[in-house]
Amino acid sequence: MELANYNLKFKANHLFWLIFCAIFYFGIFFPYIKVTPFPIDTQPTALVASIFLFFLVKEKKPPLVLAMLLIPFIFALALGALDNFAFAAIRSILNYASIFFVPYATYIVLKKNNGFPQKYLIIIILIWLFVAFIQTYISSSFLSFLLPRMNTGFQGRGVVSLAPEPSHFGIQCLMFFILSYLNKPKDKLGLLLPMIGIGFFAKSSFSLFIVAIFILNYLVIYFSFKSLFVTLFLFFAGYYYIEFFQRGSRLFVLAHFFIKNPLGLFFLDLSATTRFLNIYFALRGFVENYFLPRGFILNWQPYIESSFHVFLDLFTKHTTFPLVMIYAIQKDIADDPRIFGGLSPALFELGFIGLFIPLAIIIIMYNFSKGNFRKFCYLSLVAITLSLVIPLSTTLFSFILGFCLYKSTLKETICLK
Repeated sequence: MELANYNLKFKANHLFWLIFCAIFYFGIFFPYIKVTPFPIDTQPTALVASIFLFFLVKEKKPPLVLAMLLIPFIFALALGALDNFAFAAIRSILNYASIFFVPYATYIVLKKNNGFPQKYLIIIILIWLFVAFIQTYISSSFLSFLLPRMNTGFQGRGVVSLAPEPSHFGIQCLMFFILSYLNKPKDKLGLLLPMIGIGFFAKSSFSLFIVAIFILNYLVIYFSFKSLFVTLFLFFAGYYYIEFFQRGSRLFVLAHFFIKNPLGLFFLDLSATTRFLNIYFALRGFVENYFLPRGFILNWQPYIESSFHVFLDLFTKHTTFPLVMIYAIQKDIADDPRIFGGLSPALFELGFIGLFIPLAIIIIMYNFSKGNFRKFCYLSLVAITLSLVIPLSTTLFSFILGFCLYKSTLKETICLK
């Protein structure tokens, strides 16, 4: 009788484990599919599953570096209490919850399941590309009912697949590429498919700009004549691809405008400009406030209105761009109570406490690199760059951190050549 009860309890626990793992993976790899009525892009599916897994599974010795990601979350809770947990505060708190609970749950899930099979990742990427293919050649609104919103902008821009915007789709593909490389660096299919998603379907200038930064970082850290030749080949190939196969697209317009007037790109691609200025002013506000916390409520918009003269002075003195365009950018930033990015709003809102996040990321990459200094430098640059330009609630980024934590406990890791 006792044995039967034990078997029944084991089967029940195993069933709960499988259910939460399935929900967790769904939330990680399909984070924008609508499961709540709230008007938010990234759905809380993975975060909710992570919290359940956190309490469901008892991990005797979790990596100590996770405590560094817990500190900003606890501090954000305290700040949120001072703001009576207003909506803006809750939204930020959930970001800091995600950057702790999702890596923790990822570490637990991968440890219990002995990693993540590469074939499953390939299938997931193919699902994203299949939807993008249908949206490109058959119906641009395919599966739009699954998403909280769908914004493709003007004609010539890429498709969104299972994301709200082409730039979100591009970033998702970029992180698929990173995860595939970290998991199976010799799997060429796993590396090629995400790049097809960025170049042929998302056509995201923002994503390609991030890719260009990663390539240049790789060239600097792993400099050789071979890497220099490959870098030049990729840039020339990319240019000719845009020139001959993307005529009329947003990429084509931006590339030609950049060649003729690099500074003018600020005003042609207002989306990228807004993102860049969000990061710049958030970091500037962090320093100007002597690294002290600003909190969540009614701080960002007044700061932008009082500090935007820096940007205004720069462009009125050195360019001839119409003031109406400059003020349009200011209004676009000031009207949005959210700060774009992940690390920059953390530093603006939490002050020096936010520094625990990049410090934890660097430690995770150091442990993952296992003594390979150049690999450590490159992966740290990649991770910090991503943390600056994407929200902390981006589930796949947190999954990659947890994946590196898991891999750092194994004897074998990949080697960047």
